[in-house]
Amino acid sequence: MALCAVLLAWNLWLTIRLEMVNSPSAPAVPQITQTTVSDYTTDLTDIIDNTRAAVVTVSSGSRTASGFVYSREDENLYLITTSDLYSDSGEVTVYFDSSAGMSAAIAGRDEATGIMLLRLQPGFEVRTSRIGDSDLLQQGEYVLALSGRSAETGSSAVSFGIVSEPGMMRLNASSSWLAGVIETDAVISPESAGGPLLDQGGAVVGMLLPRSLNGNDRLSFAVGINEIRLAAEELKEEGKVSRGSLGITVRSVADLRSYEKSTRGLQLDAVSGVLITAGGDSSELKPGDVLLSINGQTVADVSSLRTILYDVNSGEMAELQILRDGEETVLSTELQ
Repeated sequence: MALCAVLLAWNLWLTIRLEMVNSPSAPAVPQITQTTVSDYTTDLTDIIDNTRAAVVTVSSGSRTASGFVYSREDENLYLITTSDLYSDSGEVTVYFDSSAGMSAAIAGRDEATGIMLLRLQPGFEVRTSRIGDSDLLQQGEYVLALSGRSAETGSSAVSFGIVSEPGMMRLNASSSWLAGVIETDAVISPESAGGPLLDQGGAVVGMLLPRSLNGNDRLSFAVGINEIRLAAEELKEEGKVSRGSLGITVRSVADLRSYEKSTRGLQLDAVSGVLITAGGDSSELKPGDVLLSINGQTVADVSSLRTILYDVNSGEMAELQILRDGEETVLSTELQ
């Protein structure tokens, strides 16, 4: 009997195994795992948290824009905002991120760069912005646009994008100055104008402009912080900006790729000078020239050219050393 029971059990087990082998496989049931993520912070939220205290809301009459704390000198705090807020009344109110508000004096404005410099003396601690280097920006880099808080809702606008092209543009039709600007696809609302454009490290690389340029409404624009730095220093000291212009757009020779140098007959190891890419209609310069010096001062790159031009004035004569068709020559031209 015991043997029969064992044989029956063995037969039953074989039957079940054969049915399992011969039948179609059932789809596997996925394992669902529920996970709760906590204490998660992205790089962007870090940048916003570290920068927020230096971003302000600025109002003048019925108009409102943004701004950022630029620097502190002794008792004076200096802020940058858009010159579009300027009014003859000169009345400007600044609201800090803490919601504290106070009147500010207009230290000066510069229509050629679109900036206005404000001065005030708060009786409380205020964080200043960390200032970057807009000349180091490259096409494809990530940037962040940040606005001050809305007086009505308490919210602020944040947008993220990439740098399309750092370049030079005329921001004011009445000026011949071509300012250093940054193109980006980060969205800029009217309330964001005057606020900071930040690099991936949270440093300010530009001030957001309130309008599109050259009819291009798909991209947003910011004036570069290196341009702002030069203009702001003159506004602090003089209340206005004086500079000479050559009416040209340029690129640093050091930034040219090998094939670009070869096409223009430049030495592949050339690293000094700026290549004129457009403009020069009212001067002796023309596209394709390489500008090497102005009044004996070496033009090493775009940054040094900008600095030199901020030290001269419109209407002055300037001696230019250039490279044209492989030969060095000296020209004399009147600065615009």
